[in-house]
This record gives sequence, structure tokens and C-alpha cells, in this order.
Amino acid sequence: MKVLYISQSLKSVVALDLVRALADYADVVPVVPLEHNEAAETRAGSIAQQPVPIRSAFNLFDTGGWLKGFKSLVGELSPDLIHIDASPAGVPACQAVAVGRRVNRPVIVAVPGEIRAPRLAARRFLHYVTGRAAGIICRSETCRAAITAGGYAGPVELVPPVAVNEDRFRPDLSRRQQTRSTLGLSRDVTVIGYAGRLTTGAATDVLLRAVCRVPGAYLVVMGDGPELLRLKTLAESLGIQRRVYFAGARLSAERAAWFPGLDLFVAPATGTGDDTLAEQEAVVQAMSSGVPVVTSDTGALAATIGGAGIALPRGNVEALSEALERLGRSPQDRLRFSQLGRQRVLENFTCSRVARRVAAYYREVIAAQDAS
Repeated sequence: MKVLYISQSLKSVVALDLVRALADYADVVPVVPLEHNEAAETRAGSIAQQPVPIRSAFNLFDTGGWLKGFKSLVGELSPDLIHIDASPAGVPACQAVAVGRRVNRPVIVAVPGEIRAPRLAARRFLHYVTGRAAGIICRSETCRAAITAGGYAGPVELVPPVAVNEDRFRPDLSRRQQTRSTLGLSRDVTVIGYAGRLTTGAATDVLLRAVCRVPGAYLVVMGDGPELLRLKTLAESLGIQRRVYFAGARLSAERAAWFPGLDLFVAPATGTGDDTLAEQEAVVQAMSSGVPVVTSDTGALAATIGGAGIALPRGNVEALSEALERLGRSPQDRLRFSQLGRQRVLENFTCSRVARRVAAYYREVIAAQDAS
């Protein structure tokens, strides 16, 4: 089974881990579309250094989102199936489905997030894709419901929103002291982590106010965004600027080194905004690293942790500060949630588990195409 796997997310370590796992079940040819401002030779050079052989084939935004050279690439590779990570209401998915039908190859569209209410032109793309795609992969029930409501009658595969390499993100007790040495902290300080975009929806200000109420707590903020300056000002006004380290945005490979050194990880958002998938990714990576997770009790983040973490009312500074102080004083509770979180990841969110489900879906779609 030869699969042409097209995704811009393959520029990240996390997505490459999933492709490596898929390679155990299929002959996967990963392809990264170039953006209009990327020099082909530069991008191809950086991609070639990755552990998985990846092709950089075409300019995604060259002509209004058109995948330039896509048809010739499909003819050259002659895959059994085409997988594309793209919104079904966009040009790339529409083009992939059209080319697949022309060469009699099934196309699976993997929806990267939720489906927003599309404008008129996008609704036409959505109607075309849902009427002709051989398969669709969704990462949430709301996405599946939207696809079905849009007229799609074929098989929909629901996969976990995040897949993690459990060997990359794993508990490592030695990291705890290394983190404290790096930050110049004593061993009795409770180190709390946050990772994600700094936006109003992230509710990072709630976390800062909660940390202010917890003596001996130190916060590491891994992220960047439009709220950065306001959050730094807030930390100063609260008098905790010496207890907060704004570490900037961190790639997944860097998080894998940071997370095991944390005592707690907090994701205060509801998991209902545009950054939901990124927030879920950080939560799963933290759980896989054996870090107890505290999040809000509504939206996708609460569903992600299940009973393997602590879920609190969103925006409740008092409840969050009490939970942080209680966990900071109790190594036994931290160990319990550490083990529960790691086990939940191993049972639901590993790349090998997700890859096995996706590969089975590939075979189902190919069989249906051959039978028709």
C-alpha cells in the first residue's frame, strides 16, 4: 500500500513522528508543500536533514492556494491512496480530490481542526469535497457532525486530535534538578509550566494571578503572542516578575527537554478557540512526560485529560491557586497524577496507536474503491 502523504505540518517533529509510525504499515511518501515565500533549495535542504525522507514538491500558495505540479507528482509516484491534511472547504483539498478522481485514486482528506462556517466560495469547495472524497479523517465529534451535515455520506474516521512519541516525551527524574540549576532555583520550589500561544483566549493572566497566591511557586511560560507584553506588565504589577520566566515559543523538541523538569503543567483555557489543537498537543506532551496536568473543566482540554488530571472552573483564580498549592505540598498526589497521565497517553495518544487506526482506515477506503 503506497500512500502519498501531503501535509504542511510535516515541518514539525511531532508530525514526523506519526509518519514514522505509519511507515510500519504502509509505504508512505511524505510531501511538504512550499509556501510562496520559501526558497525551494533552502527548504528542501532543511527537510532533507529530517530522519524521514521528505520531498518538497510544490508551492502551496503560488496561485491562490493551488498545488502547483500536483497532478504530475501523482503521475510520477502512482500511489494507491492520497492523504492530504487540509480543510475540506479549501482549494488544496478540492484540487486533490479532483486529481484523484481523474487518475482513479482514492483521496482521504484529514481535517486539521474544526470546520468554521465557510463563506460562499468555500461552501462550494466543501460541497465538492464532501461529495467526492473517498474518506475523511476528523479529530473531534463536532468536526464529524459538521462533515455529515455538509452532505458527506462516506466513511469518517475519528482519530485522537494529538499523537505523541512516548519515547521522546517521557518521564526523566534527572531533568528536575537540571531545570532548577538552569533557572537558579532551590530544590523545594514548585516549578509550574505553561506552553502555548499567548492570546486572550489562553487565560494565561488567570495563571499568573494564581501563581501570585502560591508561595514558593515559579512559573515557566513557553510561548509568544499578542498578549506577551501585557502579561509581563501584569507580572510586574503583581510583584512576581522574579518568579516568572518568559521562555519564548518552544518547538516540540525543546519541550521534550523542558517538560520532565516541571512539577506541574497548567492549561487554563477551555480548548474551544482557534488554538485548541496546539493546546491539546501541549497537554498530551506534558502527560506523556509524567507531569501532572491542571486544566479547565469545559471544552476539549477537559476531554483530553479525562480523569488523569485536575479540571477546574475556567477563570477561577482561587480554585486554581488552591489546587497548585495543594499539589505543590503533596509529592504523593503529584506522583499519582503523573502515573495516571502517562497511562492515559499510552492507552490513547501514542503515534503507534493512531498510526494503526489510520492505516486500517486506508485499507478500508482502498478496498471500497476497488469494489466500486
